Amino acid sequence: MITPVHSSLDVLHRAHALELDAVAAVLGVDPAVGLTPADAVDRLRGYGPNELSARRPPSLVNMLADAVSEPFVVLLLVAGLLAVAVGEVRDGLLVLVGLLPIVGADVVTGYRGERALEALRDSAAP
Repeated sequence: MITPVHSSLDVLHRAHALELDAVAAVLGVDPAVGLTPADAVDRLRGYGPNELSARRPPSLVNMLADAVSEPFVVLLLVAGLLAVAVGEVRDGLLVLVGLLPIVGADVVTGYRGERALEALRDSAAP
């Protein structure tokens, strides 16, 4: 069942959860026919091209800083440093060494994701 919405923007933010007819009505299009060439030109002028925006991928240093600043990593970092500070050097070092694969996996995953987005942009280009 479709719940009332406050604006067409509300519908578009949750279009994935609505029936096709509701989304088509908000967008003002008949799915069986599509847009007329004039409508397509108007929407291109009003909303811009249907493409992923180009942006510079983050540097490796930025990706590393983002990975290290995650709350879980910060918590483990503080715990490891506190353990070393109170004399539990072995336990503290084990916690700190255990952070390396966590941070490394996060950076590698982010790097691969950026490369995948770049490949998607390149393949979508006319």
